Amino acid sequence: MEVNRTMFTDFEPEQMPFVVISSGTSDDDTEALRVRNVLGYVVEGSGTIEGENETLHVTAGDSYMCFEGIGIGDYIKQMHNTMAALSNGDLMMEQCCDTFIKMCQYIRRQMTAEPKKHDSMQDIVALKSYMDTHLSERFTSEKCSQILSLSVSQTIRKFRAAYGVPPCEYVNRRRIEVAKQLLEESTYSVQEIAEHIGFQDPYYFSKYFKKRCGKSPNEYRRDLHTK
Repeated sequence: MEVNRTMFTDFEPEQMPFVVISSGTSDDDTEALRVRNVLGYVVEGSGTIEGENETLHVTAGDSYMCFEGIGIGDYIKQMHNTMAALSNGDLMMEQCCDTFIKMCQYIRRQMTAEPKKHDSMQDIVALKSYMDTHLSERFTSEKCSQILSLSVSQTIRKFRAAYGVPPCEYVNRRRIEVAKQLLEESTYSVQEIAEHIGFQDPYYFSKYFKKRCGKSPNEYRRDLHTK
């Protein structure tokens, strides 16, 4: 992994409520990036983030951090853009601190908000049904939790209790099932199949399919016709 970091030293730490030691961009060529206690935002490309409890498949615009339950991607993106755009350490720190404080205030509001009353099991079933019929959409744990008006941890726990896997793993398995069916029963190209089930990059889809099934989509289709 190659990591380019910018160190910020031309500021007075005692003037700030927290300190950003460095900002970096990682160019990772491995299949999966393993992270812990990391706040990140995907600038471009796509890949796999392996956390302690879940594997995430991310593309440009996605964000991730070390705790679950609150949708804070816009704040993370704003801090990343600030660090990338400003060379003045004092100004960068001031704006990052301001954004961070706003993020904390948002988290506090979400924590103290009155929870909605609903039949969570019925909503879990509805979420599964929605994912089954919208495989081309991008699903994240945060998006699923927002659909259910539950925290991310509650959503994962309740969905796993009902179907044995977290919602993002479920939708990825369904995508592979549908891909196999289309490879067997249709004449769609690999690119068309990839787009149909939510993969914008057919090359990444082929790699992901091979990782899951032991062979590429073209090999899978070819073997079907040689039996």
